[in-house]
Amino acid sequence: MRRIAVSLAIALTGLLSACGQYTNFPARIHISGESNLVGEVTYAFDSANKPAVTVKNPKLTLVGEAGSIGITFDKMNITYTGVPDTFPKLNLTTGLRVDSSHNFERTVAGDKTIVAKLVQGKGVMDLPVVTPEVIKIGNPFNNAGGFISTPISAIVTLSGVDDALWPVEIQFGVPINFIRPGN
Repeated sequence: MRRIAVSLAIALTGLLSACGQYTNFPARIHISGESNLVGEVTYAFDSANKPAVTVKNPKLTLVGEAGSIGITFDKMNITYTGVPDTFPKLNLTTGLRVDSSHNFERTVAGDKTIVAKLVQGKGVMDLPVVTPEVIKIGNPFNNAGGFISTPISAIVTLSGVDDALWPVEIQFGVPINFIRPGN
């Protein structure tokens, strides 16, 4: 029994010391304040007085926590709330990478002081939540009617693996606003 306990202690010590400069395992990330997580669809009339649509997809910025290993997200699922159940869902392949956040950038200040600044891993991507179906469902120029007059939301789920091959998933909501003539 004592041999088993000693073996487990040695194995645990090896695992802990093998982490080295990485302290956050599995990977830890958060959505940065640099993100703009609002989609917009603007309906207007062009110079020839014909209906025109302008789309602004949201931008996501993910940042690694200090000491975190890197992550690669390879799948994105998008569902919508505030729409009929028959509304299409998206299952996309993506390649969003958030590098590890364990390196330090060192600079020497004028008085020979070394300043160390954490270099955080960052991943940025546009989120394709405004689809032709979204444009159609919010279109006030739709002669057939059936458009909605309230904002809808996209629920985005990113999934992938971190550098230790542990599964990682993050889910968040993205409001989509419809801006119509006269608003």
